[in-house]
Amino acid sequence: MLEVRAPHLLVVSWWDERYPGLEHTTVRYEIGRLPDGGSRVRVTHSGFEGTRPDFDDYNGGWSMVLSSLRRHAEAVEAA
Repeated sequence: MLEVRAPHLLVVSWWDERYPGLEHTTVRYEIGRLPDGGSRVRVTHSGFEGTRPDFDDYNGGWSMVLSSLRRHAEAVEAA
């Protein structure tokens, strides 16, 4: 972990073994409360200097990860 400010910020170093030899990137999760009592999660994945083969893979993958997170949070809330 690079930075933690609970409960609103988590910054981690990211490395994927499927892409050996590439430099680590950084993933920043910012969590904020909405007026209706819900939450907003903003994910910023940075560190893609130049052309990297992992960029397109992650770009498409984050929407799936966040959809899964939303389903999990809604299931926990309903329980």
